[in-house]
Amino acid sequence: MTWLRINRFFSVACVMALYGGVASAQSCPDLHSATEISGFDLSHFEDQEWEVSTEDGLFYVRVNPEHCLFILSARMGDHNIDQVTVANNWNQEQPISTAYIKDGAIWLRSSAYLHNANEKLLAANLFIFDLMAKEFLTTLKHDMKKKTAL
Repeated sequence: MTWLRINRFFSVACVMALYGGVASAQSCPDLHSATEISGFDLSHFEDQEWEVSTEDGLFYVRVNPEHCLFILSARMGDHNIDQVTVANNWNQEQPISTAYIKDGAIWLRSSAYLHNANEKLLAANLFIFDLMAKEFLTTLKHDMKKKTAL
């Protein structure tokens, strides 16, 4: 059900980009406006990185204004050997995001190159990433329940 919503939302985002979702000026979308559109809260984290708070948690957005590149990442929990398999399976099945291990934790990451895009398209990317993070956490929890039941 969640993936159906993500696919539908992603389709709407593509249509927005193709039919009027692109700004006329050569600029990057504004992260502050995009988080307001998404209904999320934004606070400065460090240098070019921002913290986005949602109803269910938070994730980080690193902004490269020179290239209009937005790198979204979320810490999904502490790393253990069982999660490596889940991360590998996720990476094979989900081309939009990548799960990886860093500093003893498992992370989820997605990138968006949005040169000349508007804030609505960035907001759609933030919303989709939030849904993917929720789905990944559900996958991790479901896998852990299966392993404890054995």
